[in-house]
Amino acid sequence: MHTIDGRRIGRVDFDFDPHRLIIEVNGAKGHASDPDRANDARRRNELQQLGFVVLEFTYSQVIGDPEGTVATIAAVLRKPL
Repeated sequence: MHTIDGRRIGRVDFDFDPHRLIIEVNGAKGHASDPDRANDARRRNELQQLGFVVLEFTYSQVIGDPEGTVATIAAVLRKPL
C-alpha cells in the first residue's frame, strides 16, 4: 500500500521512492472493467500531482519487450534526484 503523509493512495506494483518513480504493470486481470480503469486513473493522477513519475506497462510489453521496458525505466532512474 502506498501512503504519503499518512494518506492512503493505493497499491502500486513497484515503488522507487528515492526517485519518486512508480511503475504499474497492467494486465487484463484487475484492470479490465470500467471501475478498475477509473480507479487506476485516479491513483495515477493523484501520484502525478504529488510529483511522482508514473510509468505504465502492459504485461505483454514486459514479457514481449523486456529490453525496451528496462530501457524506459533506466532513462527515468538516470535523471538526477
